[in-house]
Amino acid sequence: MVKNYFEYLKKKSNDYGLAFLKGQTISSATFDDANVEIPGRDGLLTMSNKRYKSANLVFKCNVYSKTGIQAAESKIANWLLSDVGWHNLTWSEDPGFTYIAKIDGGLNIERLGKTYGNVDINFLIQPNKFLDEGQSTLAIKNGQTLTNKGTLPAKPLIKITGSGDIKLTIGSAEFDLRKVDQGIILDCESQTATSIDGKRTQFDKLYSNFGTISVGNNRISWTGSATVEITPRWAVIA
Repeated sequence: MVKNYFEYLKKKSNDYGLAFLKGQTISSATFDDANVEIPGRDGLLTMSNKRYKSANLVFKCNVYSKTGIQAAESKIANWLLSDVGWHNLTWSEDPGFTYIAKIDGGLNIERLGKTYGNVDINFLIQPNKFLDEGQSTLAIKNGQTLTNKGTLPAKPLIKITGSGDIKLTIGSAEFDLRKVDQGIILDCESQTATSIDGKRTQFDKLYSNFGTISVGNNRISWTGSATVEITPRWAVIA
């Protein structure tokens, strides 16, 4: 039987002598709001920031190394702390999903002997996790219906190949593009517009907001001569 593991920076935890302990605690993302007391008004008024907060994901692990716990600590630290930015994180107990995570703090191993100990590995995670099936690029036909399989509006990566004026409609979202030269890439997550080769910004071609793909069925159509590819990025609350 394959032991539970997590994968981060394209490396697996069980390759570093880490094994999950029993009694893991799983916390979900939370909505960002605040309860305010108003003089003269009964109860509370809830003020919403209309977003979800990042969450914490903690892996409680035992670590074992024949070469000693100090050597294990060094190897694990050089793996997890080699790049402190946001990266893909997957784990075996939640198959089919990818988190966006970064390591939170350093490592503190509780030494239980010369070759083994316990450690909590703390990650900060973005409040949504992505369905793996939504990470594939789809070639879209004009008039096709695309179903958002997540529970949140998706922020897709859209590649449009073509020239001239193009109006792309995805469900209720409209993208108004003008004087496109050979093509454009729209990243609705990072809200960037670039040329097909990714070397030039193309905000001057976009005359609308960056849209999302609503949950459920969305008809896709466009005017002008173009081909459209979409990486949908279906997401649910982490």
